[in-house]
Amino acid sequence: MTEANYPPIEALLPHSAPMILLDEVLDCNEQEICCGVTISEQGVFYDVHKQGVAAHVGIEFMAQAIGAAAGIKALSTDKPIQVGLLLGGRRYQDQGKVYPLGAVLKVYAKQVMLDEHMGVYQCRIEYQGEVVASAQLNTYRPSQQMLETLKTPA
Repeated sequence: MTEANYPPIEALLPHSAPMILLDEVLDCNEQEICCGVTISEQGVFYDVHKQGVAAHVGIEFMAQAIGAAAGIKALSTDKPIQVGLLLGGRRYQDQGKVYPLGAVLKVYAKQVMLDEHMGVYQCRIEYQGEVVASAQLNTYRPSQQMLETLKTPA
């Protein structure tokens, strides 16, 4: 992976607060991205009773890392940030029920396959140097015409 300064995560995703869950891009190359997130009480999915964020939210952390990688590629080629859809995942495994308050997570997404619209990524989340979650995610980037069709009420 390469050392560089990356745009703020808000500039890379087609989301807006409070649904931007990642804090920053730590590293990125043509095949893999690493993003950081610190679990805080201000997070939209923070559960005060559990003192953390439920582990299944890790799927969205992974999906947003994929989106951030797509955002970096788009900006580097002077293209607009596009909407991407998470179609599904395989073999999601996590090591616990909660990411605890204050946990500093590294979220990795490695491109396995990518064509004009479909992508497959092997993802993992690390906490204190250990893999605490992993999955293979399948994504779809619709054309502008298809996106408009999806937005139109039936």
